[in-house]
Parts: sequence; C-alpha cells; structure tokens
Amino acid sequence: MGKLSPSAFIGKSRPALFFIIATCFAIGYHFAVNQWFTESSVAHFFLPLIAGCIIFAFSHCLIYQKNKVEDIATTQAEQLTASQTEISQLRMRLVDVERNSLATQRELHQLRLERRQNHPEENSKFETTFHATPDPMLLADLESGLVTDVNESFLQLLDFAWQDVYNNAVSAIFTWANSDDAKRFANALITGKTENNLQAVSEQKSGGIFFALVSMRTVSISGKRTIIIAVRDYSDLHAAQHEIRLFSKALEQSPAGTAILSINGCVEYVNTRFTQITGYTANELHRNKVPFLENLPENTNFSWSMLATTPEWRDDIFTIRKDNTKCWLSLSISPVVEHDELSRYVLILEDITDKKEQERRIQHMAMHDGLTGVANRRQFKMQLARSIELQHRSQVPFSLAFIDLNNFKEINDSRGHDFGDEVLKRVAKRLKNILREVDLIARPGGDEFLLLLSGIQKLEDLEATLLRITYHIARQMEFHDATTIMNAAIGVAMCPEHGTNADELLSKADHAMYACKRTPNTPFIIWNPTIDMENKQAS
Repeated sequence: MGKLSPSAFIGKSRPALFFIIATCFAIGYHFAVNQWFTESSVAHFFLPLIAGCIIFAFSHCLIYQKNKVEDIATTQAEQLTASQTEISQLRMRLVDVERNSLATQRELHQLRLERRQNHPEENSKFETTFHATPDPMLLADLESGLVTDVNESFLQLLDFAWQDVYNNAVSAIFTWANSDDAKRFANALITGKTENNLQAVSEQKSGGIFFALVSMRTVSISGKRTIIIAVRDYSDLHAAQHEIRLFSKALEQSPAGTAILSINGCVEYVNTRFTQITGYTANELHRNKVPFLENLPENTNFSWSMLATTPEWRDDIFTIRKDNTKCWLSLSISPVVEHDELSRYVLILEDITDKKEQERRIQHMAMHDGLTGVANRRQFKMQLARSIELQHRSQVPFSLAFIDLNNFKEINDSRGHDFGDEVLKRVAKRLKNILREVDLIARPGGDEFLLLLSGIQKLEDLEATLLRITYHIARQMEFHDATTIMNAAIGVAMCPEHGTNADELLSKADHAMYACKRTPNTPFIIWNPTIDMENKQAS
C-alpha cells in the first residue's frame, strides 16, 4: 500500500475532521452555556452532534463527486495521449512511404539510364517504334503503378504535357464507364493480366470528354515487368452507337410497321408494330419472304426490279393476316443505296382497315338512299351513263323502268310518315329479292323508284320481268297492327330502241309511267310514240 501525501491524507480525512470539530464544539458549548448534567443538557448536546453528522455526510458526497470527475478527466487525458501517439506513428509511416516512393522513382530512372547504356540498339528500336506509332500508348511499372513513358500520340489525345503524366499513378488517368471495367483494370495492374477493350471515359486537360477503349498487356523490358497500355479514341463510334440506340427506340415505338429486307426480299429486321399488324412473330419472318408481298393482287403494279429506278413504291392492298382476318394495308417500299450500290429495302406498312371502312361508309352514304339502302339519284345517273357507254361499245342493251306507287300519299297522310317509310322499305326489299345483281335499283325520292335492267335481249323476257315486279309489289304487306296493299305504275324506255341519251330515256320512261297511271288495270307500259301525243292531249 503506497504512502499518502499530506494533501491527499487531509483530503481523504476531511469528513472525520469535520465530525471531530463538531463534537468538540458541542462539548465546549455545553461548558460555556449550561451545566453538564441538567435536564436540557441532552438536547443541547445532540443538536450540534446532529449538525456535525449532516456536515459530515454532505462533505463526503462532495468529495465522492470530485473524485469521480477527476477519474473521468484522467481517462480522457490518457485516451488523447494515446491518439496523439498513434497519429504521430501514422505520420512517421507516411513519411517512410513517401521516402520509399521517391527512392523507387529514382531507382526506376536509374534503371532506364542503365538500360539505355547497356542496350543502346534495343532501346533505340523500341523507343523509335513506341514514339512513332500513331496509336496512343503509355508504359507503366507493374510494381509501383507509375507511368514511366508515354508517346506523342497519347499526349495529343489527352492534351497533356509529358511532365503532367510522367511518374503519376496510371489509375488516376482514366475514369471508367462501368464498375466491371474499373475492377478489371485494377486487377490487371496488380496481377499483370491481359485485358482488351475496356471502356473508359477520360477528360482532356482542356476539359473535353472523350470515350476510349483501353487494352493492356504485361511485358518484360530490361528485366522489369512493365505494362503497355494502348488507348483508342472511339468517341465517334460511341456517338454513332448512341444515335443507333435512339433510332432503334424510336423505331420500336413507331405507330407504323417497319421491316428491313435484304436485296432478295428476305426479312432482316421487323419492329414490334409490324408483328402486331401482320400477326407473324419476328422469328417467323426472319430470313423469310414477307407473305403478303408474295401474293399481291394481279392489278398491283409492283416488282422488285422497278425499285432500281424508282425512289419509292406505294400502294394500298387488301390482304389476309396470319389469323386469316382480312385487312387493308398501306405499303411503302424504298431502296437503300450504300456506296452507289443497292444494299437493302425498307418496308413501311400501316393498318388502314378502319380508314377504308370509314371511307366505304361515307361513299355508301353518298351513293345510297338513307331510308331504303338502294342507290340514290346520283349513283343512278352515274350507272346510267356507264350503261349507255357500254351499249355504244359492246352493244349490250338495257331498259330503264320508272316506278311510281299509287295512292302512297293518302296512306302516308292517313297512317303517318313512319308507316309510309316502312312501306317504302318493304317495296325496296322486294325489288332486291327478285332482281339480279347486274340490275340497279334506285330511289330518287318520294314514292318513286328507278330500275336499270341490263342485258335483256328479248321483249318477252322484259315483259316477264316487269310482270314479276308488279306482282311482288302488289302482294299484301303485313305489319304488327295493320295490313296494306300497294299498286304501282311502271313506265319503261329501252336503249337503244328508244334513245341513247340519258335525259331522253328518263323522259320517255316518265311519260310511259304517267300513261300507265291513266290506264286502269295496266301493270306497265313500254314507251311508244303515241304516248307523247296522248300526254300532249291530256295536258
């Protein structure tokens, strides 16, 4: 047990001293104030004694807290001292490393001088080749990872001076495009492993960025393991690849189907929209002919040879998808010329089925009666002109029949327009059922119908057809709440017997129809010259 110093002894004995002083104070107080053994002597004695005990306890607590704070301060001081010692040791190690690095640089420089002195011819050939090559290259010591030499091409690529690179860490020159190439480069610096075409992003001294492909190989030069690093600037190639990726994304998101075809018409590439439109997968089309190009309609003006002199061929075709559904496609085929020679074709197609259907509906509305669905006056006049032209060219006769429903106005007024519309629909449907496809039924308006009966050579056949028409029109019509019977007056003009002019034929058929109305129990009348005389007399 060690000896205590006077101050430490007093510090540790201070509570006991306080207690002794308090006790002496109590005894002296009794002698001075009271007699020793009186009734109040006990109370007067213990009051100062209790006060001394309280002082003793309070002082003991203060001393305990002080000792605790002193212990903490001592511990922190010891830790700070240890940290300062460790920092000093690290600084000493860093100084040693710097000294070793400088020694290594001096050693490398000395080795280069010795190599040049001992192998002047070898050094001359190697250095001449190294510095004359157009490819950017640098040399680095495998052990230290420091640059030992660079050629002029490398300095021009990075816009550096020789002193900016020499004796610097080779790992600080390149920034890598991805972590995998960075790891491979670091591993090659350690192990000397050969690596090819690592992708680096490097910054020139002027601040410009270029993309480089880095290849490295370990060789022995004058007995020292040295890394030869070759750098190839592929910034233009990288930009081209970036554009290709952008074009590829745009092509995949294009609303039009696109295919690239070889010069013999086989598929090399199709985008997603092309497969969606045709129903064929990319694998099914690859290296095969496009199915619908092999089965184009006969009236399609297309051949592969014509594309040699035509910048583009475009047409709309009606074809079949893989699932046998029918569709309309808008096709465009253009040749691709490279170095003045045909290399490929680009096929672009769009699904225009909905557009064609909309056009068909619009055309149908423009050429047909909205109530009955038969041809309207416009279509009738167009077909009449074509029939007259056909008769002139091929001597194909036809007849024009003008039909007017008797008493239709009274039925329409008495039973309403809806009932009248249903009657017109029934008449049109009956005419469709009894006439041929080559015949034309039209409703110019009101309760009138026009017929073009094509190719009937004999009068007897024409009359039989007209009687059949009259019979079917006159059949009773049954509705859910009523029945009715319609009769019609029919006037007929024949081409070429009665004329070859559209207005003339319409006029004569109209006159014959009115003559039929004036003649009871006559189902139809074929025009003859006496009808015009009768009409004049009737008027």
